Amino acid sequence: MMGDSFRKLCIGLAVLLVCGSNNLPEVQAQASQIKVALYIGRGVSAPAKKNLTRDLDNADDISWKSVDGDDISNGALTDVDALVVPGGSALKEAQSMGADARERVRRFVEKGGIYMGICAGAYLSSQAKDSDLGLLPLKTLDQEHWFRTADGTPVDVELTPLGMDVFGRKTSNVRILYENGPIFGPPTERPDSSFSPLGFYRSEVVAAGGERGVMLGAPAMVFSRYGLGLVLAISPHPEKTPGLHEMEPNALRWLYAHRTMQAASKRLPTRQSETSSSSKQMETPSERVSASLPATTSGNEGRDQRQSPSANERTSLGDRALRFAESIFDNATDVAYVHHEVPAARQVSTAPDGSMTARTDCSGFISYIVHSIAPRHYISVREREPDASYPQAKIWASFFDTLDSSQPTNGWLGITDWRNLQPGDLIAWKEGSAEARNTGHVMMVLRPPSGIRQEDGYRFIEIPVIDSSSVYHFSPERLPPNASQTHRNGLGEGNIRLILSANDEPIGYWAGTYWGEGDKPINGPTSSRLIRFARMVSLIH
Repeated sequence: MMGDSFRKLCIGLAVLLVCGSNNLPEVQAQASQIKVALYIGRGVSAPAKKNLTRDLDNADDISWKSVDGDDISNGALTDVDALVVPGGSALKEAQSMGADARERVRRFVEKGGIYMGICAGAYLSSQAKDSDLGLLPLKTLDQEHWFRTADGTPVDVELTPLGMDVFGRKTSNVRILYENGPIFGPPTERPDSSFSPLGFYRSEVVAAGGERGVMLGAPAMVFSRYGLGLVLAISPHPEKTPGLHEMEPNALRWLYAHRTMQAASKRLPTRQSETSSSSKQMETPSERVSASLPATTSGNEGRDQRQSPSANERTSLGDRALRFAESIFDNATDVAYVHHEVPAARQVSTAPDGSMTARTDCSGFISYIVHSIAPRHYISVREREPDASYPQAKIWASFFDTLDSSQPTNGWLGITDWRNLQPGDLIAWKEGSAEARNTGHVMMVLRPPSGIRQEDGYRFIEIPVIDSSSVYHFSPERLPPNASQTHRNGLGEGNIRLILSANDEPIGYWAGTYWGEGDKPINGPTSSRLIRFARMVSLIH
């Protein structure tokens, strides 16, 4: 079982929502040269220095000079735009820089300078140790197991849309060499409004004796403002990764273009309050969605009528999860309702041509979505049934039953009133009788519920959902457009009904009818004392 300190971590980050590049400040015309100071004091590794000098030399619009702690103390930063601190040993870099030079670095950035740190330089920008610069309000996780790899290991990183812009990448997924860079934990104080993870670790390196899951979902790159200056911390090593040597020069160009903060500070990426104060998000645009993705309509219109949001609109963690679920729906060519006893990460597979196979049951599908989008959120559910390949629906329902509606727990918020359900929220119920073999059902909300209706003596609401099921749902029901199906057998969209008491409390569910029953009337509802709703929220508040 994970410890309480681990459960309170705020990564999943999936975590801060930022605007797209259309919302960035107006940039000033770039000068002929970006002037960079490259720190080469004791503690900087020779390979890191060699690779960075190569990349800086290859950039015609960047000029650079070497500096050490004495140079900084003697005013070497007065005529440069940016300070770059490479990898190596953060503690030795801090010691060789010295207290006076470290204070001068802080003032340099505070007055409008640029700081970019890679690996050890990223550690140095944080608050991991008292000797660090403290430019970012971050400490590190599992510091006692910092030595995760001896020779460097490639890891998967998912860039946010803003991260793609900063690093000049056309795709979000990138594999980067990792050599024990920082695994950042939650902000130690409320960060500047521009604070934005630019990429997230989607695979991990676990040290001997270390805890699995610590690295998954943690930010691989973080951008923020410090005073009038800009800070970029990069945990892995693009400069050591073949094919990625342009990432850091591109980042310097982006930072330089956006360096003037006095007039533009209010137009850098900022957080946006969500509709509910108890579920405020500080979600990143990875977490893979951004304002460029379609918004969900309200009402019972088909998905074809989703509108694209304006450049200012943000998407919550639930929205992102829903977009991911819909992308599987849109691209699935092989669909079936199957109890696929493999881990959550293997419930859905993607072919090189982008087509997807979704042979999975309801809990396998939801486990895949949550594991992919918010791995730390998934861990909180997974640990309740650690011996199973993935949590069954009844585990999701019992987990949701533990949640508070006013205070998130491990990134999860309970929803007590069905009227508050939003797209991307989850519904889980447990089969009514204790003897029932059916363990229940778990699904994702497509659109908010309808108003209360009455039919055949039942008071009920209808909720459009996306799920994997062997049961026909109430119309309108849609099956994946690229999968050849004549009936519901797995992934689909449709309406489920929740039966309400006189006090409008859900007391039963009514999913539909099994397809094998042909034209039989829709089955009646099943009573249940455990019908619960939940919302994924940011781990930062």
